[in-house]
Amino acid sequence: MGALLATLAAGCGSDEPHTAPLRPPGDSAEQCAPASDSRLVTFGVDVASNGSSRRLTVDRVTFKTSHGMTLVKPLVATVPSRGAGTLVGTWDGYPPDFSGSDDAVRKVFDGAQKVPGAVIPAGRSHLANFVFGVRAARGASAGPLMVDYHDNKGTKFRWTGNITYRIATGASC
Repeated sequence: MGALLATLAAGCGSDEPHTAPLRPPGDSAEQCAPASDSRLVTFGVDVASNGSSRRLTVDRVTFKTSHGMTLVKPLVATVPSRGAGTLVGTWDGYPPDFSGSDDAVRKVFDGAQKVPGAVIPAGRSHLANFVFGVRAARGASAGPLMVDYHDNKGTKFRWTGNITYRIATGASC
């Protein structure tokens, strides 16, 4: 499994009220990882843009539904919203072993903030890359992510992502 290098573009594809600062930047998707002997997998493909001028603090990250998958140590990394950017991607193990990978992925992961307390900067210059481990057996699934957060005025919000996650029943998806 390798890093996900993507050209990221700011934007929103959401029907959420304009008062909710976080918005997913794309359509719904599914992310699959091959079954792992360790039963631990890292996912870091879900992103959101902050469409407000307020700093946001993440209080909690959970799955909306889960079937045999447990969330492990969620983190929030910030990546540039324009140009070529690096997301953590999907990796075997948690924390992942980045041996032989591009140093940019390791830097994004190492710079990620722990939840609760992770801060998402104001404005659209960066995207929040939600990174987390899962403990899961073959065939497990969960999602989408739900992120409880508040702005610098104390107003609370909940963001629901647009990606579902699953572990393959075999060595490939």
